[in-house]
Amino acid sequence: ESCQLVMIGTESQFKLKITTDNLSSDDLKGWLAEFQALNNVTLKVRAKKKETKGYSIQHYYRCQHDTRRWSPSKDPQRKLKLNPAARVKNTNCPFQMAVKIDAQNNCVIDIEWEHNHSLCTLESSNFKELSIASIEEIKKLYEAGETPSTARQIFLKKFRSSCSNDLDYHVKKADRSVVPRRRDFCYIYQQYGKERFGGKNGEMLDKLSAKLDDFHEANPDASVEYQQYGGDNTPLIIAIVTPLMKRIHKCVPQSGELIFVDSTSNTEEQNIKVFLLCTANVAGAFPCGLLITSDEKESTLKH
Repeated sequence: ESCQLVMIGTESQFKLKITTDNLSSDDLKGWLAEFQALNNVTLKVRAKKKETKGYSIQHYYRCQHDTRRWSPSKDPQRKLKLNPAARVKNTNCPFQMAVKIDAQNNCVIDIEWEHNHSLCTLESSNFKELSIASIEEIKKLYEAGETPSTARQIFLKKFRSSCSNDLDYHVKKADRSVVPRRRDFCYIYQQYGKERFGGKNGEMLDKLSAKLDDFHEANPDASVEYQQYGGDNTPLIIAIVTPLMKRIHKCVPQSGELIFVDSTSNTEEQNIKVFLLCTANVAGAFPCGLLITSDEKESTLKH
């Protein structure tokens, strides 16, 4: 194993060339994570070149404070001039790094270290990427039925208890990778819902069909009938009668004479209608069936 370093410049602005035979393509991800943690920077991929005879990997990186989507109207200096207290992510940071690895795991790393922003302030930590650990912890709260607002309250309360004092709490809280922002909780919630329940463009209905099949397989005694949504002329209709509901139909005579309908809607973005059919009893309301539709038209309910 060998490693050679050639450095030109000063401590704050230099060019560094590293040549080593101890960094393979499998180790690159871990090395990048360690490099970013040690230097308090966040790198983004600028470009990835195809494999060539000389190198199997050619990756080019930029600092996250160079967002690339730059235009004169979004000039950070212009924004700061208008509002000196503004938080600006894009500073057109000139930092560059290239990593090249050949088939024999010989690696060449070229670094042009020149950041035009601070690396040690709390403001710079505001723009860090969310950590996988934080995302997984938040998703567990959503799995428990929490909303973005309640999940954030629980997350902050738990995080506060892990800090030694108020100063430690506020310093660590400024780090976005440790404590996501309010909008991050909303974004993670949207992604969680998309992964678990599907998106808006028909994915939700496909997920729903699979969930109903799984439910019927896990509960063979239940009756499940559904019509897949196919437009205004083919509404979504789901009818479910559980074993308990079947027992009520069999043992409670008034279930065949008197039915109350409890309707719920406007609870989610698809505006699905939920009808719970109940019958009266001395013990209270007994469920007799569940109907889910995409609208409340008479033709749909008579289907």
